[in-house]
Amino acid sequence: MNSDSSTTIQTLKNLLRDFRDERDWKQFHDPKNLAEAISIEAAELLELFLWQTPANIRGSMKDPQFKKTVEEELADILNALA
Repeated sequence: MNSDSSTTIQTLKNLLRDFRDERDWKQFHDPKNLAEAISIEAAELLELFLWQTPANIRGSMKDPQFKKTVEEELADILNALA
């Protein structure tokens, strides 16, 4: 894949569609299910930051595992948006 600075939105959309199609998820991608998925995934992201101060969050983001978990939740949200 290209670098972040050269990857197009279309390339990302194609990757997300390929990911979806490999799992036969298109059948579930209707407005209701996608809205629910976005809400649920956003709640999972918010849960990672629940009761933390901004200083705690900055510290947590330095932990590679925590940062990876945040990235995965963001990817789940992006997947539902595609």
